[in-house]
Amino acid sequence: KAFQDYIRIRDAYKTTGEAEALRCFTCGRWVRLDGNAHAGHFLPRRTNASLFDERNCHGQCIECNIDKYGNPEAYERNMLAEYGQDVIDELRANDCISIRYTDGEYDDIARKYAKMTLRLHELHKMTCKPR
Repeated sequence: KAFQDYIRIRDAYKTTGEAEALRCFTCGRWVRLDGNAHAGHFLPRRTNASLFDERNCHGQCIECNIDKYGNPEAYERNMLAEYGQDVIDELRANDCISIRYTDGEYDDIARKYAKMTLRLHELHKMTCKPR
């Protein structure tokens, strides 16, 4: 959950400049973060080495992430534009590596991304001070 929250907030600030909404990575639709925005994975398997790779996960609308099963054609097109073929190839290579996290590792990951989310909010406040 902390990783997903981070991805949604990261993409909200990146695409709309606010913490309340983001633009879907695959269709561009404006989506509120109050339960309507998802953190959708380019490579979705839950046991691969790309699960917590931030390049593999982006804010998506429910329709793209659930109804369109990630909207893979648009996702890949936008991944290519954002990162290039080398990153896509690296993520696909890591998709073959299976990782099983311990409870302690999940806790460490959760703490890391909770801190990163707070830092995003702090940075945004610093850059958006009224004059």
